[in-house]
Amino acid sequence: MFKLSEFLRACARFGEENRVPLLLVGAFALKAYGLSRMTGDLDFLTAKSRKFLWLNFLEGLGFETAGLSSGFSAHLHPLGGRVDTIYVDQKTLEKLLSEAERREIFPGVSFSVPSPRHLAALKIFAVKNQPERLDREWADLAWLLKENLVSSEEIRELARHYGVREILKRLDTGFRGT
Repeated sequence: MFKLSEFLRACARFGEENRVPLLLVGAFALKAYGLSRMTGDLDFLTAKSRKFLWLNFLEGLGFETAGLSSGFSAHLHPLGGRVDTIYVDQKTLEKLLSEAERREIFPGVSFSVPSPRHLAALKIFAVKNQPERLDREWADLAWLLKENLVSSEEIRELARHYGVREILKRLDTGFRGT
Protein backbone atom coordinates (compact mmCIF):
# COMPACT_ATOMS: atom_id res chain seq x y z
CA MET A 1 0.00 0.00 0.00
CA PHE A 2 1.09 3.54 -0.77
CA LYS A 3 2.05 5.32 2.50
CA LEU A 4 1.13 9.00 2.36
CA SER A 5 3.21 10.03 5.37
CA GLU A 6 6.38 8.48 3.93
CA PHE A 7 5.67 10.00 0.54
CA LEU A 8 5.23 13.48 2.07
CA ARG A 9 8.53 13.13 3.91
CA ALA A 10 10.24 12.15 0.65
CA CYS A 11 8.66 15.14 -1.13
CA ALA A 12 9.82 17.54 1.58
CA ARG A 13 13.37 16.17 1.38
CA PHE A 14 13.34 16.36 -2.41
CA GLY A 15 12.13 19.96 -2.34
CA GLU A 16 14.78 21.04 0.15
CA GLU A 17 17.65 19.19 -1.51
CA ASN A 18 16.77 20.34 -5.05
CA ARG A 19 15.49 23.84 -4.30
CA VAL A 20 12.03 22.99 -5.54
CA PRO A 21 9.58 25.03 -3.48
CA LEU A 22 6.55 22.85 -2.75
CA LEU A 23 3.28 23.77 -1.13
CA LEU A 24 0.68 21.20 -0.17
CA VAL A 25 -2.72 22.45 -1.36
CA GLY A 26 -6.19 20.91 -1.53
CA ALA A 27 -7.75 18.65 1.10
CA PHE A 28 -4.53 17.93 2.97
CA ALA A 29 -3.77 21.64 3.30
CA LEU A 30 -7.26 22.12 4.74
CA LYS A 31 -6.57 19.17 7.07
CA ALA A 32 -3.59 21.13 8.39
CA TYR A 33 -6.08 23.80 9.51
CA GLY A 34 -8.51 21.29 11.03
CA LEU A 35 -10.90 20.15 8.29
CA SER A 36 -11.07 16.40 7.88
CA ARG A 37 -12.67 15.10 4.72
CA MET A 38 -12.20 12.20 2.36
CA THR A 39 -9.86 12.67 -0.56
CA GLY A 40 -8.22 10.38 -3.02
CA ASP A 41 -5.19 12.45 -3.88
CA LEU A 42 -2.44 14.78 -2.79
CA ASP A 43 -2.32 18.21 -4.36
CA PHE A 44 0.87 20.24 -4.66
CA LEU A 45 1.82 23.62 -6.05
CA THR A 46 5.27 24.59 -7.30
CA ALA A 47 7.09 26.84 -9.75
CA LYS A 48 6.71 26.28 -13.49
CA SER A 49 10.48 26.64 -13.71
CA ARG A 50 10.95 23.53 -11.51
CA LYS A 51 8.31 21.43 -13.27
CA PHE A 52 10.58 18.91 -14.97
CA LEU A 53 12.63 18.27 -11.83
CA TRP A 54 9.36 17.51 -10.01
CA LEU A 55 8.08 15.30 -12.84
CA ASN A 56 11.33 13.31 -12.86
CA PHE A 57 11.13 12.88 -9.09
CA LEU A 58 7.57 11.52 -9.28
CA GLU A 59 8.39 9.20 -12.15
CA GLY A 60 11.41 7.94 -10.20
CA LEU A 61 9.01 6.89 -7.43
CA GLY A 62 6.90 4.90 -9.87
CA PHE A 63 4.23 7.47 -10.72
CA GLU A 64 2.90 7.53 -14.25
CA THR A 65 1.89 10.85 -15.76
CA ALA A 66 -1.83 10.69 -16.56
CA GLY A 67 -2.23 14.31 -17.66
CA LEU A 68 0.11 17.18 -18.40
CA SER A 69 -0.38 20.81 -19.41
CA SER A 70 1.59 24.00 -18.86
CA GLY A 71 -0.11 24.69 -15.53
CA PHE A 72 -1.10 21.25 -14.24
CA SER A 73 -0.08 17.61 -14.07
CA ALA A 74 -1.79 14.47 -12.77
CA HIS A 75 0.06 11.33 -11.74
CA LEU A 76 -1.04 7.84 -10.73
CA HIS A 77 0.92 5.29 -8.73
CA PRO A 78 0.42 1.55 -9.28
CA LEU A 79 -0.19 1.12 -5.53
CA GLY A 80 -3.10 3.53 -5.59
CA GLY A 81 -1.67 6.98 -4.94
CA ARG A 82 -2.63 10.00 -7.01
CA VAL A 83 -0.75 13.31 -7.13
CA ASP A 84 -1.96 16.48 -8.83
CA THR A 85 0.32 19.48 -9.20
CA ILE A 86 -0.40 23.10 -10.06
CA TYR A 87 2.45 25.04 -11.68
CA VAL A 88 2.60 28.81 -11.22
CA ASP A 89 4.89 31.64 -12.23
CA GLN A 90 7.55 32.90 -9.83
CA LYS A 91 5.61 36.02 -8.83
CA THR A 92 2.54 34.00 -7.82
CA LEU A 93 4.68 31.46 -5.99
CA GLU A 94 6.44 34.20 -4.02
CA LYS A 95 3.06 35.63 -2.93
CA LEU A 96 1.92 32.22 -1.74
CA LEU A 97 5.20 31.46 0.02
CA SER A 98 5.19 34.84 1.79
CA GLU A 99 2.21 33.75 3.91
CA ALA A 100 2.73 29.98 3.88
CA GLU A 101 3.04 28.08 7.15
CA ARG A 102 4.68 24.80 7.99
CA ARG A 103 1.96 22.65 9.56
CA GLU A 104 1.65 19.12 10.81
CA ILE A 105 -0.20 16.93 8.30
CA PHE A 106 0.34 13.56 9.99
CA PRO A 107 1.92 12.93 13.39
CA GLY A 108 5.57 13.89 12.98
CA VAL A 109 5.12 14.97 9.35
CA SER A 110 4.99 18.70 8.58
CA PHE A 111 4.70 20.43 5.23
CA SER A 112 4.32 23.99 3.96
CA VAL A 113 0.74 25.00 3.21
CA PRO A 114 -0.71 28.27 1.90
CA SER A 115 -2.44 30.67 4.25
CA PRO A 116 -6.22 30.22 4.54
CA ARG A 117 -6.69 33.34 2.39
CA HIS A 118 -4.49 31.90 -0.34
CA LEU A 119 -6.25 28.53 -0.12
CA ALA A 120 -9.52 30.39 -0.64
CA ALA A 121 -8.02 32.18 -3.65
CA LEU A 122 -6.91 28.86 -5.16
CA LYS A 123 -10.41 27.42 -4.69
CA ILE A 124 -12.09 30.45 -6.25
CA PHE A 125 -9.63 30.37 -9.14
CA ALA A 126 -10.48 26.67 -9.63
CA VAL A 127 -14.18 27.58 -9.90
CA LYS A 128 -13.36 30.31 -12.41
CA ASN A 129 -11.62 27.73 -14.62
CA GLN A 130 -14.03 24.86 -13.93
CA PRO A 131 -17.48 26.18 -12.92
CA GLU A 132 -18.72 22.63 -12.32
CA ARG A 133 -16.50 22.57 -9.20
CA LEU A 134 -18.58 25.25 -7.47
CA ASP A 135 -20.40 23.03 -4.96
CA ARG A 136 -17.28 21.10 -3.97
CA GLU A 137 -15.15 24.23 -3.57
CA TRP A 138 -17.95 26.15 -1.86
CA ALA A 139 -18.08 23.49 0.87
CA ASP A 140 -14.43 24.21 1.68
CA LEU A 141 -14.93 27.98 1.46
CA ALA A 142 -17.93 27.74 3.79
CA TRP A 143 -15.80 25.79 6.28
CA LEU A 144 -13.04 28.43 6.12
CA LEU A 145 -15.70 31.08 6.81
CA LYS A 146 -17.33 29.11 9.63
CA GLU A 147 -13.97 28.60 11.34
CA ASN A 148 -13.15 32.32 10.94
CA LEU A 149 -10.01 31.49 8.98
CA VAL A 150 -11.12 33.92 6.27
CA SER A 151 -13.74 36.65 6.33
CA SER A 152 -16.70 36.99 4.01
CA GLU A 153 -15.15 40.26 2.81
CA GLU A 154 -11.94 38.44 1.85
CA ILE A 155 -13.97 35.84 -0.09
CA ARG A 156 -16.00 38.62 -1.71
CA GLU A 157 -12.83 40.48 -2.75
CA LEU A 158 -11.32 37.31 -4.24
CA ALA A 159 -14.54 36.40 -6.06
CA ARG A 160 -14.70 39.90 -7.55
CA HIS A 161 -11.03 39.74 -8.53
CA TYR A 162 -11.53 36.43 -10.36
CA GLY A 163 -14.99 37.33 -11.67
CA VAL A 164 -16.80 34.41 -10.03
CA ARG A 165 -20.33 35.76 -9.65
CA GLU A 166 -21.81 32.55 -8.28
CA ILE A 167 -19.69 32.84 -5.14
CA LEU A 168 -20.79 36.46 -4.73
CA LYS A 169 -24.43 35.31 -5.03
CA ARG A 170 -23.92 32.70 -2.34
CA LEU A 171 -22.33 35.26 -0.04
CA ASP A 172 -25.15 37.75 -0.71
CA THR A 173 -27.86 35.21 0.10
CA GLY A 174 -26.12 34.10 3.27
CA PHE A 175 -25.69 30.61 1.83
CA ARG A 176 -23.18 28.94 4.15
CA GLY A 177 -23.55 25.24 3.45
CA THR A 178 -23.44 22.97 0.45
